[in-house]
Order: sequence, then structure tokens, then C-alpha cells
Amino acid sequence: MAGNFKACVLGAAMALVTPVSAMAVEPIFYNTDEGGGEGDGSLEFLNASTFRIIGSDNGAASYATYEFVALTDFSISTVFRYGSVDSGGPAFDPAGYFINDQRTQLSDNDGPRGVFQVGTVDFSVLAGDGYGFYVYSSDGLLGRGKLTVGALPEPGSWALMIAGFGLVGASMRRRRAVTAA
Repeated sequence: MAGNFKACVLGAAMALVTPVSAMAVEPIFYNTDEGGGEGDGSLEFLNASTFRIIGSDNGAASYATYEFVALTDFSISTVFRYGSVDSGGPAFDPAGYFINDQRTQLSDNDGPRGVFQVGTVDFSVLAGDGYGFYVYSSDGLLGRGKLTVGALPEPGSWALMIAGFGLVGASMRRRRAVTAA
């Protein structure tokens, strides 16, 4: 029951960047190690529009993957944040997105350990494509990689948010002026 609720929440969040009809009804999270066992990675929902995939740290190389199936052709535009505390650095916990069997790495292998990498990602899928995001724990030791993915606000949303900040700032200045008088 909780899994279905989370899938619905994520579906609503991804609707910000894709038509609802394009989303899979039941996205799937799976975590398998290369020996066929189960890794200890996880999936967290941070809010209605953001989820985080956490890689394994159980001593076996594994993929933590969150996968969808496209019901129609559409494009995705979203933001990501990646970090790894692995002592070997980000090269040991690469993360990215995939379409069918084609993986595209978003994380920078040469990035510093413990420092977040941020960016945007845009890709298109066709009806029937399997797509999603992953964290690959190549060593499964010494720290986990984490990939956070969220909906990219539309330009109108940014404009409203900036206008709101401006109004709050003006209100604060007005209060200070009244208090000083």
C-alpha cells in the first residue's frame, strides 16, 4: 500500500515535466548485485517532486535503479544532485539515467569526494521505452553514492517564486522603516 502511494506521489511530481499519460502507472525500484543477490541500496521520497536513489554499501557491486515505462512519446527535463563519500571518490559510485539498455552517466568521476555535483538533464523517450535513474556501486564499500532527482520548475513558476521573494523583501524593508521611525 505504501509503495503504491509513493508511486502515485512520484507520478504526480513527474507530471510537472511530462504528461501524466506518459508515465508508468507503477514505477519499479530494484537493487541487484552482480552475483544475482540483493544490494542494500534504497529509494527515498524527499517531497512530492523529488526522490533520491542511494547506492549499496554491502561489499558487492550493485545497481540501485528506479525504472519507469513510457506509455507515449515525450521529453523529460529535470535537475539532479549527486554526491559520494566513497574514499575512492565518485568514480566508485557513478550515477546517471538510462533509456532501455543505454546508460548515460551524469556524475563526474574526477569530481572531489564528498562534494555535491549538480546539473540538469534532458532526454526523450518513445512509447514502450524503459527509462529511469541509477546509482552503480562498483565496489560496494567505503561509502554510498546518492543521486537526487527533482522536477525542473517551469519558467512561470520561477517568475512567481522570484516575485514572491521580492514582495517578502519589500515587506521586510517597510517593517524596518516603520520600526526605526
